[in-house]
Amino acid sequence: MSLLAKRRGNEEADLNVTSLVDVTMTVLIMFILIAPVLEQGLKIEHPASDAVSSSENPEEPLVISLTKSKETGYGVIKLGNTVMGPEKPFDKLYQTLCEMKAQKKDLAVIIRADADFPYEYVIRLMDAAYSAGAAVGLGDK
Repeated sequence: MSLLAKRRGNEEADLNVTSLVDVTMTVLIMFILIAPVLEQGLKIEHPASDAVSSSENPEEPLVISLTKSKETGYGVIKLGNTVMGPEKPFDKLYQTLCEMKAQKKDLAVIIRADADFPYEYVIRLMDAAYSAGAAVGLGDK
């Protein structure tokens, strides 16, 4: 074995981390100097608004519920506490919501349905409410 081969085998790689430590310390010092300025922040005065805030005039949305009747076992559609008739309840709901929409500019409803009913009925309730011009949301039972 030659002398050149012995030197190559005994060499170890050495990583110089001095510049990495210098950069890290510089960034750390910058954060220490800037942090107190960031905590203070700036005071901003918002312009006054003439609009009525929603907390001053809270209007509860109407609740449309689809539940199973205990007596008959069939589905019952209620708008608030009013039961939509046994014949064509979706049409009755649509007519009632149209009448309410004519009286009230912003009409919002929440639909709540039992888990026993097929999704098709919930879609039909949503369709009746959208067609009447109401904003629709889904709620849990």
